Amino acid sequence: MSWKDIVKTVAPILGTALGGPFGGAAAKFIGGKLLGDPEASEASIADYITAASPENLAELKKIDNDFDVQMKQMDVDILKIESESVTTRHKTDMVSDSWLSKNVRPMALVFLTITTMILAYFSVFSSLTELQIRTLDMWLGVLLPLLLTCYGFYFGGRSLEKVKLAKK
Repeated sequence: MSWKDIVKTVAPILGTALGGPFGGAAAKFIGGKLLGDPEASEASIADYITAASPENLAELKKIDNDFDVQMKQMDVDILKIESESVTTRHKTDMVSDSWLSKNVRPMALVFLTITTMILAYFSVFSSLTELQIRTLDMWLGVLLPLLLTCYGFYFGGRSLEKVKLAKK
């Protein structure tokens, strides 16, 4: 596990900042607070983090909160910037010339239409045979995950994971 992974786990705001446009500021903040040297090299920060005791990691968590407060005083929301960056990358992927990006919307509409038709059929004909019920169950078991996949493509999910990690 790299030192940046450790920071992302223990201090999600600093970890997110390290991987983004505020990486230098985050490294200086960590170096200044943990090592007493804002100009500490990445190697010395890495050595300190990888050999850190639980008490040092608790201090890193406190530093994460201090960094978040300092960034918010400057009207910088690290998680919002990262979320917007992910959204921008995702939109860029969606407008690319790939087959998938051109055909996800029609596929989603087909899946939604078929699922709606199956559910409507099920609600209209309430006295179904066992075979019909199994067939409907099978089709719904196939189509609902496909709908969720299309939803995930359009709206993503990684940014929600990071927000949940940051709130812990």
